[in-house]
Amino acid sequence: MRWVFFFLLALNLLCLLLWSGQPSAPTGTVPVRYQQEDEPGIRLLSELEPGQLKPKSAASDKVAPANSSTCQLLGSLEREDQANALRQRLAGLDIRAQIQAIDLPGALDYWLYLSPLASRQAALQQIEVLKAQGIESHHIPQGELSNGISLGLFPRHEQADRLRRRLQETGYQPQLLELSRTQRRYWLRLLDQQLVDAGTLRTLSADFGQLEQHSAPCSNLASVL
Repeated sequence: MRWVFFFLLALNLLCLLLWSGQPSAPTGTVPVRYQQEDEPGIRLLSELEPGQLKPKSAASDKVAPANSSTCQLLGSLEREDQANALRQRLAGLDIRAQIQAIDLPGALDYWLYLSPLASRQAALQQIEVLKAQGIESHHIPQGELSNGISLGLFPRHEQADRLRRRLQETGYQPQLLELSRTQRRYWLRLLDQQLVDAGTLRTLSADFGQLEQHSAPCSNLASVL
């Protein structure tokens, strides 16, 4: 019976050794989160498209401001009082406007004159000599040409040149100067970029003469007039 006892004891020790070699079960439960189909997964930078790597610019959502460098003009008028009357009419139509005087280059005039003499008395004596020859002239009292003699302002070059050749034949040396004639016109600059409709424009033109609307750079209003 002793060998049976030792056999059972050995069997128990063997079972104990086998049981102690098994891994112990976890004492707690670890929650596992499953990825939903509609959730974005983790992606490497190398998997992204080049366009996806660019940061979104906040300025892209802004609307570009309207171009305020262009002015709307209504005109033109010869006199400032006419421009004031038109401005008041526009104010009655809830159209704000500001008077803008613009000088435009006009036609050329041709000024014929004799260079200044030594004194006023010498200039007056020369004027008398010219008068005896049938040539009208005037004394220039001041300025760079003081004591010179004006022979006239001519609208056409050939008129001035004809008199110049005549004087040259009698020994004079007249000078010919081109002068640009400036023409001032009055326009109404429409504020708030507001335009006058066609019907209103016809009504205003009946009272103020033919009016036109123009768009021009505010820095150079005369460029398109």
